Amino acid sequence: MGTPPDMIDYMSANLDKQDLPYVGIFWYDPKKDELFGVVREEPDELMYNAEGNRTTKVLHKGFWQKQYHKAQSLGRATRFVGDFTQMPRGRVWQNKDKGFFVTVGEWIKKYPQAKDFVIIEFNLPNETEFKVYEHWNIGSGWDGDTLR
Repeated sequence: MGTPPDMIDYMSANLDKQDLPYVGIFWYDPKKDELFGVVREEPDELMYNAEGNRTTKVLHKGFWQKQYHKAQSLGRATRFVGDFTQMPRGRVWQNKDKGFFVTVGEWIKKYPQAKDFVIIEFNLPNETEFKVYEHWNIGSGWDGDTLR
């Protein structure tokens, strides 16, 4: 039994997209030295904000909660327990004039190897800038944005 013709057409139509960069969110697990909770989207399907940037609409808090509740309902163990801001996290963006960049917290200085994981996972150029903002620091978020 071979591959159905419609599947071959689908794969052929998307062949040129396989090397395109993505935008999205992620967490970095320093104990396992890996990314998890990765959400990637093709930027061409998203709109720019007022600053000329675009990224997934998925929020870390909402994704964390959804994964936690899914695991609970299935009786499975999960990483998505506790305060979502206590694990290193970040967001990949595209600027319409300057290309891709990643927002992270000060944690990136302690775990610089995470940059390579993000670049590979999101298929970003090697020279992608990582910008440190307080919002992405461990334990930080928008006011009232932590789960305790």
